[in-house]
Amino acid sequence: MKTIYKSSTSILLPLIFIMSGYIVCERFDILTELQLSILHYAPYAVLAIAAAMAWKFNRSRYFFISVILIICLTIIYHPGTLVNAWKPIYLMLCILLPFNAVIFTILKERGIVSIWGMFRFGFILLQAGLTYWIVTSNQQEILKLISSSLLPVHLKPYITISHTALLVFIFSFILLIIRILLYQLSQDFALLFVLIALFSMLNDNSSKSYSVFNTVIGMILIVSILKDTYVMAFYDELTGIPSRRALNQDLLKLGMKYSIAMLDIDHFKKFNDTYGHDTGDEVLKFIASMIKDVKGGGKAYRYGGEEFTLLFPGKNMNDVIAPLEELREAIAQREFVIRKKRRAKSTNRKKANSKGRNTRSNTDMKKLHIYVSIGVAQKDDNNKTPAYVIKAADSALYRAKKKGRNCLSK
Repeated sequence: MKTIYKSSTSILLPLIFIMSGYIVCERFDILTELQLSILHYAPYAVLAIAAAMAWKFNRSRYFFISVILIICLTIIYHPGTLVNAWKPIYLMLCILLPFNAVIFTILKERGIVSIWGMFRFGFILLQAGLTYWIVTSNQQEILKLISSSLLPVHLKPYITISHTALLVFIFSFILLIIRILLYQLSQDFALLFVLIALFSMLNDNSSKSYSVFNTVIGMILIVSILKDTYVMAFYDELTGIPSRRALNQDLLKLGMKYSIAMLDIDHFKKFNDTYGHDTGDEVLKFIASMIKDVKGGGKAYRYGGEEFTLLFPGKNMNDVIAPLEELREAIAQREFVIRKKRRAKSTNRKKANSKGRNTRSNTDMKKLHIYVSIGVAQKDDNNKTPAYVIKAADSALYRAKKKGRNCLSK
């Protein structure tokens, strides 16, 4: 799912979790036996909850990362036959954990109980088998390569992980930041903080850090899943603005004075028939980007199809006419560019071939203007509920269409 993180909690909560992790690690010695016991089992419980929620809401990235961390915790706390091989296990974890974090970030959501999910389970088992083979067969050449100093700097005591692991972390950080700048996917934000917590945990390399920061990672994943679920429920996936469900919730919070405007794209069906539904979707996103910052204290919602709603709490009709007119004119004046690829005609292609020219398809750019009609109504003696105000605004919108479109009616 795609969303721009505007809420400060989207960054503050993971940071608070991570900073709290550092504080707990610093005060670990003053914890009681009961608190230590709770902290020992907390990461299992929190990561299991994160995995269950990821399964329920089909967040395969979060699910597999939770499973990987639970496996790692089991190896760390209950090493079994690997009890005397902690150092090579640690060297492998420092590389495989950030590697998996970035790999599962890149992979698309393809489900958990699916052929793609089976491949990912197999990928995890393959890494577990590889790690077991390296550790139990004492592959010194591989371990020496992993632990060798590749950078011409002395980083200890600040950085305790190997140079190879540090380079993997740096590459993973850079890749995640690039993805955030390009796509602004909500899961990339969460996994960036997961990567920070993993670095903090592995760089400390103590039992307390494994307990604390695995718990922190589980909490980050849970919060991100809840936020994604909220966005799915209350935001329109295509345009990124609040959906009709969010509008219905906000209508319940209105006071004694408010205005509602209904906005419709003129000749949208004809536009769809002429240029195709993909271009029609781009028009909807174009309009949403224009109306989401409407002035006058308004908030934009996608009502359905090519129709949008603008809600103005605490405003009467006279307060919102000017912002709505300004919005309508801004939309009408802004150009919408359609890029359509076309192939050269066969005669031109032959002529180009004879001259040794490149025959790649050309791109036509067509500039259009999109127009909207707006109807607005306010709460008054005739329209005493939000449902009646919306109906009145819809009637005003119909009148605007009858007047010739690209205008506002009340």
